Amino acid sequence: MSFRFALSLIALPAMWFTVAYSVGELLERDAVPDSGAPQLECGRHLTDAGGDVLPSAESVRVVLVTDEEWRATVPPSATFGARHVLLDAASLFRGLSIHLLPVRIVDWESPDDAATIRDVWVAARESIPLAEAGADIAVVLTAQARTTSQDGYAQVGGRYVAVAHHRGHPERDAVVLAHEVSHLFGAHHGCDVPGREGLMAAKGFDGDLICPCIRRILELNANRFHNPSDESRS
Repeated sequence: MSFRFALSLIALPAMWFTVAYSVGELLERDAVPDSGAPQLECGRHLTDAGGDVLPSAESVRVVLVTDEEWRATVPPSATFGARHVLLDAASLFRGLSIHLLPVRIVDWESPDDAATIRDVWVAARESIPLAEAGADIAVVLTAQARTTSQDGYAQVGGRYVAVAHHRGHPERDAVVLAHEVSHLFGAHHGCDVPGREGLMAAKGFDGDLICPCIRRILELNANRFHNPSDESRS
């Protein structure tokens, strides 16, 4: 047996170990993180809920806020009334343990000088306390003409959502609402499905597709509103 041949036999197991470790590292990197993990590579765990965590089947209490322009455009008897918009949006979260329960509808006057949907959102956040409404989140529906150039507004990890009415396409209101509510549960813009945009596209949502990465974020934070502290609900 030559020295070179013997050396190759010694190196062979080391080579296979290196290959096996590389494959194992890739598989571990692509594995779905445990739902109890504090961090996700495609999102973060929102931890502002205080007290004991309740089962994730508990509902998120929603106060629905409609401004005068929205009420004039979409009468209560219309198919796409405030409750219908919320329930249609909630249906897009099927299988995610996110349940949206409308507990109150509030008639509200949005500021006449609101130039953007964010202006409406700020005004609602400053004038509609969640604790007094007995709600965990607020959904504001507006039809102000100057704000309809934007679909909606919400902050990641926040508690308030504003959605502009889509004249001629009212079914789009529910999709936008689901998009904005997803932000409250930590979802960001983007999709990890090649060639698809999904619900969380920055613009031009691709139907009701919830991409795998976004789904993991929503599952991780599904119970973030359960037993919130008084401070977080103010």
